[in-house]
Amino acid sequence: MIRKKIFPLLLVAIMYMAPLSILAGFTPGDPPFAQQDVTFNEEIAKSTFTEVINATLNLIWILLVIFAIIMFIVAGFQFLSARGEPEGIKKAQQSVLWGAVGMVVAIIAFSLPKIIYVWFGNGL
Repeated sequence: MIRKKIFPLLLVAIMYMAPLSILAGFTPGDPPFAQQDVTFNEEIAKSTFTEVINATLNLIWILLVIFAIIMFIVAGFQFLSARGEPEGIKKAQQSVLWGAVGMVVAIIAFSLPKIIYVWFGNGL
């Protein structure tokens, strides 16, 4: 029942935040789509692409942490609503276990590129 409520709320929140990510790159004094005389610079393009990827990954990380906190709160409510019934307690324990496993996998997934860069980055 709670999953049926959380997913649409999360989807709506993401839909409302998407335009903000587009407008984040503009400064208040500049018109958003003004014609500018800019020559293509490969270094600037690489750094801009890297900055966009890093900003996207940081946003995904924040959303993942928020989702994990919500799932642990849901697991806590499952513990409370179990009222000592073994089936309900087992379900709540499974929720906590899978939430912890998900967080460990997420931490490894976000750390792995940096670890690989540190170990092998000097040789590239």
